[in-house]
Amino acid sequence: MAHRIAEPFREWHYRWLLDEGQAAEGMYPFQVPDEVMRQLSGHNSWSCLVDEQPVACGGTVLQWPGRHLAWAYLARGTLPHLAWLTKVAREQLAVVKGRLEFTVRVDFAAGHRWAKMLGFEVETQRLVAYGPAGEDHVGYVRVNW
Repeated sequence: MAHRIAEPFREWHYRWLLDEGQAAEGMYPFQVPDEVMRQLSGHNSWSCLVDEQPVACGGTVLQWPGRHLAWAYLARGTLPHLAWLTKVAREQLAVVKGRLEFTVRVDFAAGHRWAKMLGFEVETQRLVAYGPAGEDHVGYVRVNW
């Protein structure tokens, strides 16, 4: 049986997914600038590891009190762990109070299903040229009181 653990996000978790070519289909191989990586590490961010290898990282970044941006980056082969990943993400998101925003690339069907599983609702049907490669996204929102 696989050893699964959720722990605070560390930069190497994301870099490993990116550098080892382990990112899930639909995830962009995007080099996050160091200053942004430091922000992610300092906020409500976590990683899920299976047998000591990252399979997902995500979290929230405070925009201002009561408004947060949620983010996630998943590895290939997460499907067998999806129920666990969803449980961890729901628990982590539940502690954040206020508005949480999350976007998914328009053509990424699995991402849309997961956003809804996490309790997000569509707010904006099309955010034009929103992503790092100029792709369109769908805007999701969730409010925790």
